[in-house]
Order: sequence, then C-alpha cells, then structure tokens
Amino acid sequence: MSTWAWPVLFHLPSARREANLHHRLTGTTPRAVIATTTADLRAATGASLAEQVWQLIGVGSGRRRLIDLPYTDTHHGQEFPTRTAPGPHGPAS
Repeated sequence: MSTWAWPVLFHLPSARREANLHHRLTGTTPRAVIATTTADLRAATGASLAEQVWQLIGVGSGRRRLIDLPYTDTHHGQEFPTRTAPGPHGPAS
C-alpha cells in the first residue's frame, strides 16, 4: 500500500465551472489537496498539464506547475508543501 497522499486533480471544461467548484469547496476541509485547471485555459495558452495551469482550492489566486503541487508522505508524517508559485519567467528562487 502506498504511503503517499497525492493531490486530486480536476480538469474542467470552462473557467466558469472551475470558479463554481472553487466557490463550493472554499471554506470546507477536504481530506486531500485539490487542484483544478480548465480546457479553456489550456486551449488559449497551449500549455500542457505539466505546466503552470493548476489552481489550488482555498489558496488564493495563482497557478502552479504540476510538480509544484503539495503532497504528503503519510507513512513518515512529512508534508511537502507548495513552493512559491513561479513567476512568468520560471520558478522563483
């Protein structure tokens, strides 16, 4: 059995659906990290799912790369939080 808790990812068809999901889940206490992106955003930017297209539920604005989403090693009780979101010219130092 895996001891890693990975984020739950939602790829939604539109920004409106994404905003609605964020509105409904903000203020709740999900048992997992939840991140969303939209087909509209990806079509407009040409970005892949690995790029800076993921928005965390309840963590303000700003999008993160897939590799920068937080995860947890539940067996060892270690959390690997999100790093500072990279700017338009790459990761923050």
